[in-house]
Amino acid sequence: VFHSDVLNLAGAQSIFPPTFKKAMLLPDASDWVRVTLDEWNRFYHHFNAMEPVSYDQYLDAKKKWGSKVSPPVPMKWVYTVKKHASTGLYNRHKARLVAAQSLVRYSVDDKWSPTLSLDTMRLMLVLACLHNADISALDVSGAYLSGKMDPDDAPIFLRKPDGLSQLNCSPLMPDGSEPYAFIAKSSIYGLQKACKIYLKSYFKFLSRFGLKPSAVDPCLWYRVIDENNWILIGVYSDQGADGERGNGAHDFDVLGVIRVNHDGNFSIKEDLSVNSADFGAYGPGSGLDDLWA
Repeated sequence: VFHSDVLNLAGAQSIFPPTFKKAMLLPDASDWVRVTLDEWNRFYHHFNAMEPVSYDQYLDAKKKWGSKVSPPVPMKWVYTVKKHASTGLYNRHKARLVAAQSLVRYSVDDKWSPTLSLDTMRLMLVLACLHNADISALDVSGAYLSGKMDPDDAPIFLRKPDGLSQLNCSPLMPDGSEPYAFIAKSSIYGLQKACKIYLKSYFKFLSRFGLKPSAVDPCLWYRVIDENNWILIGVYSDQGADGERGNGAHDFDVLGVIRVNHDGNFSIKEDLSVNSADFGAYGPGSGLDDLWA
C-alpha cells in the first residue's frame, strides 16, 4: 500500500535516498519507514542474518583468528522505488540492508562463484522447445540470506545499521546493554563471499531432491527418469530457469516439490510469467533473440 502523495514514478522526486537520515527528511518518509521496518524484520528475525556481540566477544575472536578478523564492516540501507515493467508506473518502495565490505580483500578462489553460461541457457531453451516441455522462471526470495556462514571460517563483524534506535527496534545484549557489533550468520548482500556461500547452500538443497550437477556446467542441475519425465534447472545468482517435462505416470513434479518443501530455507516465488525480461542478461541482445521471437 502506497501511503504518501507520490502516485507514480514520474512524480517521485524523492526516490533513491542515499541514507536513512536523508530518507526521513523526504515527503514520502512514512513509506521509507514502513519498508525499512519490513526489511529489518525479515533480515534479523526471519533469516537471523546476524547476532549482537559484546566488545569482549569481539576481542576473543581477534585473539583466535588474528589478522583474519577485520574491524566491523559498515552496514548500509539501500533504497529504491520499483516500477511496473509494462507501464513504467509506480509499484512499491523497497529497502535492502547490505554490508559495505568493498575494502576487504579476498583471493579469487575465496570469493569466486559460478554462473550459468549462455550456451547452457540456449541448450535448455532449445531442448524445452523440441520436447514441448514447460518453461518456468524461478526467483528465490532473500536468496543470499538463506545461505549460512561456515562456522569454521573467520567470523565477519558488522556495525549497527543506522536508524534502529529511531525505529525502536535496536537489539540489545542479554544483560540489556548495547552491543559492540554484530556477527554475520548469513551470506549478507554486500559481503564478497555472499554469492559463493549462497550457491553452496542452494546446490545442497537441490541435491536433496535427487538432482545432480552437469559435468560440463556446474550451474545446470538435472534429474531424468525416462525420456518423458525429466527436469533441468539452470541457476544464475538468485534466479533460475527451469525446463520440465512429465505427467502423472511417474508423479514426477520436482519443481512443485521444491516450491512447497523449502523447509523455511528457500522461498521460491511461483507462477512467474516467462518472458524475456525474466531472464535478465539472457534476454534480448544476449544472442538468444531468436528464441524469444
